[in-house]
Amino acid sequence: MEDLLASKISFNASKGRQGLEWVINKLESEMKEFA
Repeated sequence: MEDLLASKISFNASKGRQGLEWVINKLESEMKEFA
């Protein structure tokens, strides 16, 4: 699971700004679930 997420982040990050925004949105949604 961790490897899948890491590869997905790396793949999206390679798209540049779009990837960066995807990662940020992903993290924000994860934080809301934990909060």
